[in-house]
Amino acid sequence: MLKSSLSKSESNYIRLAKLVARVGSDLLRLVFFNYMEQQQPPKRLYQFLAVNKRRLLSFSTQFKLIPRRWEVLYPGDDETKANLEKLDSAVLFWFLRYICHLRRPNDFIWKRKPSSDDVTETGDIARIRDMRNFLINLSSPALYDDEYDRKVTEFRQMTLRLCSERQSEELLRIIDEMKVGNVRLSERDQYLEVLNQWADETGDRTIAPAKQAGENIRERKEMTTRFLRRHRNPKVFVPTRIFQKAQERLMKHGCVILKGKAEKH
Repeated sequence: MLKSSLSKSESNYIRLAKLVARVGSDLLRLVFFNYMEQQQPPKRLYQFLAVNKRRLLSFSTQFKLIPRRWEVLYPGDDETKANLEKLDSAVLFWFLRYICHLRRPNDFIWKRKPSSDDVTETGDIARIRDMRNFLINLSSPALYDDEYDRKVTEFRQMTLRLCSERQSEELLRIIDEMKVGNVRLSERDQYLEVLNQWADETGDRTIAPAKQAGENIRERKEMTTRFLRRHRNPKVFVPTRIFQKAQERLMKHGCVILKGKAEKH
């Protein structure tokens, strides 16, 4: 027997899935557009694709999402017809990571959830990905009001950070409408399919938790140890007593502060 109506928590889940699938895609598209506008000189999509065509060809064997969209990126009859609106979330996210280099492609931000104090553009792009993963990995497709309100508030904050005031005005209006709008059961499968396809194509369905403070300290110590082992040559460091003390502190704490008076010449 088919279910005739949705519960409030089920409706919340569908609304959030719709929000991430539709407005999340708009945000990625806007970040990508702003990136092209900031180039010197500013580039339109077909110009950006022309400059990076060789790179995309080299990536096409490793990342199947590129050949699947080749006709969209490079229309056979006229490559200037490439349309930004036809680029979906998967390829937009991939461009921002591998081509635009907002951060290095192997940076931890692409492999871990951003820390709470990371409010950079790349951190917010990663949060859209993480909200997608939250939805597709949830055991039951339902969200109680308090969790739903927190997620929508987080999404609004990301929108304000990623957009200019003029750009965000329309998107915030859409978010507010979607937050309370009517939804149908069929939309759950529709938007989950979009989110699942995005995750499958970018291969980041499961993301490690954000780094904890202790992990950062351990990482600094490991980097310091590798650096000191590599540079024990006396041509690099003069083995004075001050250097030995600084080295001991570096090995113990992972960092050291050096103070001294600047010489006047």
